[in-house]
Amino acid sequence: LKPLRLRPSAACLHLGKPLPKWPLSSVLAAAISRAHRIMPARSRALRFAGLASLPAFATANVAEVARDAAVADIPSCNSPAGCLSLLQHASAASGSRSGRGTPILPRDTQPPVDEKAWTGPRVPDSPEVKRTETFCLNALQTSYECHFIPDVFGGPQCECMNDQEIYKSCGGWYATQMTGSWYVKQHWLDSVPKGNFTETREICDKALQQAYDCFEIPVMAGGPKGDVCDEQCQKWYHTCLGGDGSVPQPHKGTVPSL
Repeated sequence: LKPLRLRPSAACLHLGKPLPKWPLSSVLAAAISRAHRIMPARSRALRFAGLASLPAFATANVAEVARDAAVADIPSCNSPAGCLSLLQHASAASGSRSGRGTPILPRDTQPPVDEKAWTGPRVPDSPEVKRTETFCLNALQTSYECHFIPDVFGGPQCECMNDQEIYKSCGGWYATQMTGSWYVKQHWLDSVPKGNFTETREICDKALQQAYDCFEIPVMAGGPKGDVCDEQCQKWYHTCLGGDGSVPQPHKGTVPSL
């Protein structure tokens, strides 16, 4: 029998439509439902008007990012951790530009965001936290891009990009983990090499495990900025990495700071 395909619990909710036939964390479902009920009219309109733009702090100078990436020993685009996206530019460069860490956006924050004027919570501005945050953002970005590759060509062995939602979706879940907000649309950089099944599978499996291990790290230490990876999320990762989804994926301590 073909293994049951699962998705992260927060990504399974289709607001305003019947729920798909996948298990769902009631806690996360209630939280998302409450957020939708209090969502201003402008937010609801954005769901049908197209994709929101990136926050202002996601336009960091590329040279500055390259320098920071070199200091943090960030892998190249063809490595298992992938290459830096515009969202990761913000993480890598905002500390050096402003002397403050990356903003942690509330779930309903809509672009554009003025990074310099941001008065909300931020990730601590320290070299150790910055290295961990950049590592985890790289892993999340590469994992996200791997979901565009069918599993028969080496992509993840789980579902993610098959729903109709613009924001409250699997892609939106990745956005919350990288920025905190559902409304910062991810960029697809096509950074994962294709054409060699073994190579693609190795890269995607390594990035997924790294991203999963990042959930052991608190956000203020450079970990993901979204909701915790609950049991359903852990089983989804188990499916992504070739398991049957009946048990949580084991952590393997791939994050350098651990």
